[in-house]
Amino acid sequence: MPRFFKDRKLSRGLAPGSLVFIGDQKMEKPHITLLDYDKDQLTEELVVEVEALRKLKALPTVSWINIYGIHDPDIIQSLGDIFDIQPLLLEDILNTDQRPKFDEGEHNLGFILKIIRFDPQNLKIIRRNFLKDNLSKATLVVCYLYPGAMEKLLSKFFMELNPKAKVISSTFEIPA
Repeated sequence: MPRFFKDRKLSRGLAPGSLVFIGDQKMEKPHITLLDYDKDQLTEELVVEVEALRKLKALPTVSWINIYGIHDPDIIQSLGDIFDIQPLLLEDILNTDQRPKFDEGEHNLGFILKIIRFDPQNLKIIRRNFLKDNLSKATLVVCYLYPGAMEKLLSKFFMELNPKAKVISSTFEIPA
C-alpha cells in the first residue's frame, strides 16, 4: 500500500456512517473555536463543552465551528446530534484523508477543509534542482514544471520524500 494512504483496518466491515477516526492523532485534546456573526457583529470564543453549541440553533446569526484535533468520535457524534449532520458526513469528518468537500444539508452547510498552519520561524525556502538534490529533508516541494519533468520526478519523490511531505504542482498534475 502506498505510504500516503492511511490504514483503514478499524473501519473495515462496519456499516457506512460508522464513526472511526482515521489518521494520526496530533494533539491530546480537541480544541473547538466558534465564530458567530451577522452584518453588525462578530464574536469568537473557545468552546469548552460541545453541548453549549446547542444555543446556536435558535440564533439568527451565522456560526462557523472550527475543530482542531478531530480524533474523538464522541465529540463529532455530539455535533452531529446537535446540528442534524448526516452520518456519512460525520464519517468523512473523522477521515483525515478526506478530500475537501462541501455538503448542503437541510438545515446546514458542511465544509471539510484542511487548515494549513504557517510558522515563519520554521520556514526555509531553497531553490534547487530537484533531480540533483536529496529531497529527504523537504517537508513541502512546490513544482512549476512541464509534464515530462514531473514524470521524471515521480520515482524520486517516492524514494526520497518523507511520508508526511507535501508536493504541490502549480500547473501540471503529478502523474500517478
